[in-house]
Amino acid sequence: MIQRAFWKDFWRTLGKSVTRFLSILAITALGVGFYAGITATEPDMILSADRYYQAQNLADFSILSPLGFRPEDIEQILQLPGIQTAEPRSFKDVFLADPAGRRLTVRLTGHDANDTLNRPLLL
Repeated sequence: MIQRAFWKDFWRTLGKSVTRFLSILAITALGVGFYAGITATEPDMILSADRYYQAQNLADFSILSPLGFRPEDIEQILQLPGIQTAEPRSFKDVFLADPAGRRLTVRLTGHDANDTLNRPLLL
């Protein structure tokens, strides 16, 4: 008897607020679909990033120095266990002004054509 009253009340309440029920159902379906999509694409995104890292031969880590490195420093780094390649790279942060007068910060990075690490990809 109680079960029957529950379902009767449920359907009556649902009938009075069909739009609210459908809105909640749509929001829930949208959330579930978004979560499923993100979860399904994660392995592909990791694989794509790994392929890019391998193709461009990205460095595992970078060591920065405000004064730069001498050739002797590079030789010492190459002597560390597990280090296969070390390439010096220079960069400079500069300020530019666009036509509207806004000040922009730009990083200029030096690149040698013979470098094997962190090869740039122009699209």
